[in-house]
Amino acid sequence: MGSIFLVINYNEFFRKPFYKLYKIIQATLTKGFYTSSFFLRHMTYELIITEKPSAAKIIADALADSSPTRKGQAGVYYYDIKHGGKDIVVACAVGHLYTVTEKDKAKGLTYPVFDIKWIDSASVNKASAFTKKYLTTIKKLAKNAKTFTVATDFDIEGEVIGYNIIRFACKQKDAKRMKFSSNLIKMCIYNISFIK
Repeated sequence: MGSIFLVINYNEFFRKPFYKLYKIIQATLTKGFYTSSFFLRHMTYELIITEKPSAAKIIADALADSSPTRKGQAGVYYYDIKHGGKDIVVACAVGHLYTVTEKDKAKGLTYPVFDIKWIDSASVNKASAFTKKYLTTIKKLAKNAKTFTVATDFDIEGEVIGYNIIRFACKQKDAKRMKFSSNLIKMCIYNISFIK
């Protein structure tokens, strides 16, 4: 299906004739007749980035006012949710999407190496080729995001993963930080099961 782009004046849009069209389109989208990734909103949302797919689902379930909508393609999924009237997209990485490599490999192997750069893992290591589709999805979602939140594990490795995604994939200098630990969530779920 093709994409639909509307250029409208929002003040005119919410007057009666346009508002009726908006309601018809909205009803069609909620019934599932239009399957493309079409956002009928002001094209801005908060992007929450997690370290792994299971964490993205847990966070989406925890924050969503109603059931999260799972979207995506080629095995890479993200969650579209509303929390307190705010649009949020929860996307995931699969570990390290970036790695360190030498800037100038023409010199050959010389140690120690101090002249390094960060580069996407898929371009350096064939075993990491599967990370490319996750990186592509995050870059695509970052284009329309207004704010960014890193929700990777709350350890040094999680900090590096989140910081590199924010710097290189999202082209941002900084982001909010969510203190999230998958171990803590598992403990809470385990304990809640005994309360029921």
